[in-house]
Amino acid sequence: MRRAFILSFLVGCGPSLDAFLPEYVDGVCTLVLECTDPSVRTFDGTNTMDACLSSKGPSIVEDFEGCAYSAIMGQACLEAIDEVTCTDYVLTVEAALPAECVTLLDACGANDGLDTAR
Repeated sequence: MRRAFILSFLVGCGPSLDAFLPEYVDGVCTLVLECTDPSVRTFDGTNTMDACLSSKGPSIVEDFEGCAYSAIMGQACLEAIDEVTCTDYVLTVEAALPAECVTLLDACGANDGLDTAR
């Protein structure tokens, strides 16, 4: 039993793409809601979490379709995105996402969800 647990832990070093995507979209929307000027959010239609998820979620999911996703990189991205501050976000949008997420997005050729193509 212990061997099975260790093996499953080693194999599962990060979330599947299906588990990663909602958490990533949530992280992006949290940044948008906490760090974007309310007038910009109103203009973009991302004034609430539900509105942001509806607005940004589908395009992010689409960008990851067919991606050679790495669970290890996905986990690193999710952990790092929680550490982003509004100061990082306000200074430059491109600097808002941690390097771990940028690396994952570059590997996928995906959009970062902040309307900055990678």
